[in-house]
Amino acid sequence: MQFIKTRANQDFIIDRRLDEIEGETDPNVFFRVNRQFIVNYGNIEKVHTWFSGKLKVQVQPAAYEEIIVSRLRANDFKKWLGE
Repeated sequence: MQFIKTRANQDFIIDRRLDEIEGETDPNVFFRVNRQFIVNYGNIEKVHTWFSGKLKVQVQPAAYEEIIVSRLRANDFKKWLGE
């Protein structure tokens, strides 16, 4: 089951693939960090370095699972953040 979590911490179940949703989002505001998550720039609270060059993203409101950016996507993610 996939869902969208809003800034107001509401969950809305969706029956669309994240690939479809990703294509409709503004790439300046949203980033596909992995197969499970697209994050909003304004909701990122902290980014931690993680094992083997990966990154762990902390968002607000909190996600139900850890959000991990792979080593392969980490550089693109850092560029998107403006680092």
